[in-house]
Amino acid sequence: MELHCDPSKFPAFGKLDGDFIIAEREKLLKTYEHVAKDTGVNWDEVQINEQHVIRLIDMVERRRVYFHVFHSGMEMGELNEASLVCFWMLKLHLFHVKNEDSEYSVNLLLALNVFIRALRLTAEKLNGSLNLTNSVLKHMMHTFNYRDLSKEALMLLAISLVGIDYEK
Repeated sequence: MELHCDPSKFPAFGKLDGDFIIAEREKLLKTYEHVAKDTGVNWDEVQINEQHVIRLIDMVERRRVYFHVFHSGMEMGELNEASLVCFWMLKLHLFHVKNEDSEYSVNLLLALNVFIRALRLTAEKLNGSLNLTNSVLKHMMHTFNYRDLSKEALMLLAISLVGIDYEK
């Protein structure tokens, strides 16, 4: 691999392939449909902003490239990817339900549940301990709804809640 310090030597991020976008869109929406059913959200009433779905896919892929380029070939990892998907979902508001009367939007509920599922799966896979109390959940809902979180803060939160040491 050729190394550069000159920004002009780095390639520009291109346009994603249409087939790739379709496959990622289907995978993403299938996940959210499954989570919606588990959380009591009527998926048939959910309206999807297709431009925002494509934007989310694009932003996650850009970050995947960033990890590879700026972290010496390091892969982003499932937990970081799930964190990024949740971040962009909260920012872009992919979904809308007509006459939504809940204090928490469908985007918040789905993002939080996908985030928690990713935490549980990662903890199981890596034999970590999940630090997810009712108090933590309450604070996460408040934070997801009312506070600004950076992508990096959400990734760090995920790692700390799983109780694993990525440095090992």
